[in-house]
Amino acid sequence: MRTEPAGDQLSAGAASITAGPRRDPLRGALIMLVGMALFSILNGVVKAQAQHFPINQIVFFRNAGGVLPLLLIVLWSGRLRELRTRHPLRHVLLATSMTGGIFFSFTAFHLMPLADVMAIGFTQPILVTVASALLLKERIPPAGWVAVFGGLAGVQLMVQPSGAGFNIGAVAAVFGTLCSATSMLLQRSLASREDPLVVTTWYMGLSSLALAPTLAFSWAAPSALGLAGLVAMGIASGLCQWLTMQALYHASAAAIAPINYTNMLWAIIIGYLWFGDVPTLQVLAGSAVVIAATGVLLHAARSARTELKPATAKARQ
Repeated sequence: MRTEPAGDQLSAGAASITAGPRRDPLRGALIMLVGMALFSILNGVVKAQAQHFPINQIVFFRNAGGVLPLLLIVLWSGRLRELRTRHPLRHVLLATSMTGGIFFSFTAFHLMPLADVMAIGFTQPILVTVASALLLKERIPPAGWVAVFGGLAGVQLMVQPSGAGFNIGAVAAVFGTLCSATSMLLQRSLASREDPLVVTTWYMGLSSLALAPTLAFSWAAPSALGLAGLVAMGIASGLCQWLTMQALYHASAAAIAPINYTNMLWAIIIGYLWFGDVPTLQVLAGSAVVIAATGVLLHAARSARTELKPATAKARQ
């Protein structure tokens, strides 16, 4: 009896998702681009909300508000039974890693310069790419490595780390990056076994339950407008998370990880329009490098889709 490699087993698991569309690496990359744009807008909202509410309250509404539309979609599509999972531990680990990543990142933003946090945080694609090759047995094409390190070079040029030194804030940023990389790998693993909608609902639901008790110790009563803003933020978060899971269904974690670099491009646009931040020449030059790296990634995804179609046709013969 032939034993399939772990990467082939993940691909076979993805095919078993009921009513799931055919996997398309290019579609996954494009979905992730849209998701990153929406996430960047959401980050701007979170930054504004942080001036009025404690972090735990923001994160709670970010996740709890996102559960509501997801549950409505599940009920409307008659897929309530699909919420029953055979991988509860993976869901708990995903909720823990993603929630931890948010808290550690916000702590780092409070304790050290924003540019330094971003410089550390954007090492995530390298961690994901290496871990995907070692743990998930995913094949990383040369173009993928070019996109990873090219994008990282562009981000380093943009953020221009201050060299303030390693401190507790840097420790928090490192842990936040590790949590974020871990969550992306867990999402990829679960997306190969269960419907992306189910995975997203589990994560946001478990995270909300875990954060609810903390509201008793840190809570700021919102106005009607403030409450509406928190709920809207949560709904948008649910949509963004669902898009991420859709992207991970179609493309490998390593393939779409470099698209995270486009967060910097959106940060420039949102920072200028919303907060009046004017980008420097170095930032604009770094943005050009990021665009080029993402273009390489999209070309690799298009090539992977072209290779996938003949392989699929051959398998059906």
